[in-house]
Amino acid sequence: MDTFCKSALLELVQHTLWKLSSSKTEDALGMLPLCLGLPVMVTENSAQSNKVINGTEGHVKWIIYNVNKVGDHFAACIYVRIHGSNVKAIHNQPDIIPIIPVKSSFKFVDDNRRSYNIQCVRLPLLPPFAFTDYKIQG
Repeated sequence: MDTFCKSALLELVQHTLWKLSSSKTEDALGMLPLCLGLPVMVTENSAQSNKVINGTEGHVKWIIYNVNKVGDHFAACIYVRIHGSNVKAIHNQPDIIPIIPVKSSFKFVDDNRRSYNIQCVRLPLLPPFAFTDYKIQG
């Protein structure tokens, strides 16, 4: 649940923020389009000893959702296949890493130039349109 001044956002405000461009939310995607097999890039150093660092590429293998009281689905955990990670997190299958949501924040400026510091819970993943060795374009 995203918050402002430690209070939950109203449903209408929450849904509006989810639809913002990632360029306005410092890459904190409100609605992350997910499907099995989706190529993704990790955006945080999650497990350095297992080669799961910022920029690591993988593919979505499984998704576990939670549902809130109004029926919105939130990914509670995404299992990502990252080749060479040497982790067997589920069903003894190799190279499967659980990725869980993390807390982050971003500054939002409205049309009247008022600034708000929004704290959100998001997955440290981005779906790519293009990968390079240095950056993801999405």
